[in-house]
Amino acid sequence: MTVSRIVRIAFSRFSGVVFGSVERKGRWRLPRFALLGVLFGDADIDMRKAEIGGPVITITAFVLFGNADFYAPTGVDIDLGGVTVFGHRREHGDDEPTPDAPLIRIRVYSMFGTSDVWRIAPETSGSFRELIRSVKERQRLKAG
Repeated sequence: MTVSRIVRIAFSRFSGVVFGSVERKGRWRLPRFALLGVLFGDADIDMRKAEIGGPVITITAFVLFGNADFYAPTGVDIDLGGVTVFGHRREHGDDEPTPDAPLIRIRVYSMFGTSDVWRIAPETSGSFRELIRSVKERQRLKAG
């Protein structure tokens, strides 16, 4: 295996941010195992148009004084877990996976950090803020 292939594999499986923000969106390949590191930053990982690399995907995120938002397409199965100290880890949106849907495992280990999974239809458009607002509005209408 060449050094350039090793570097390409490492960077396709790892995203990180320090004192800033990172967005992963559009059409991209989501590998079977992926890592995310956030230190004093904000990460938006949009998987709605991603090519999922297998029946089970595992994303492991380490968040320290930051935020990680995951935008998952409706119809996939999400398993959110991990450990959060002084922060939160939440799921939003409809949780109705289709038969034979891929499983996306998201493991978040955070200290003084937050992490949210937003289930949003792939055809929905808008900024991340608008997408979050639409999910919150749907949840409010269902509750009331």
